Amino acid sequence: MQKITVKPASKNSKTARFKARGELMAKRKADAELAVKIDRAFKKLSTGCSERTQKAINLPSVKEPETTGSICIPDVAMYQAGHRKVRKNATHITR
Repeated sequence: MQKITVKPASKNSKTARFKARGELMAKRKADAELAVKIDRAFKKLSTGCSERTQKAINLPSVKEPETTGSICIPDVAMYQAGHRKVRKNATHITR
């Protein structure tokens, strides 16, 4: 049986890239582990909180809802009620 020996890789661009990627991947793994630890800590803190506090912590981004329609047009009732008698300065028509 023949013995197989492995020589250390020579210094070339491929090994340099492999080494750099290894360092980058180690950093990413450490960052991911830290993020998991932080998430666990916040979960422990928020379990004893009231429901109101949990909602405040986990609220989605505050964004005004998009509104559409004719609510911004002045005197809109005058134009929407075409079958009714048109009155001057009518902002709200009731029956």
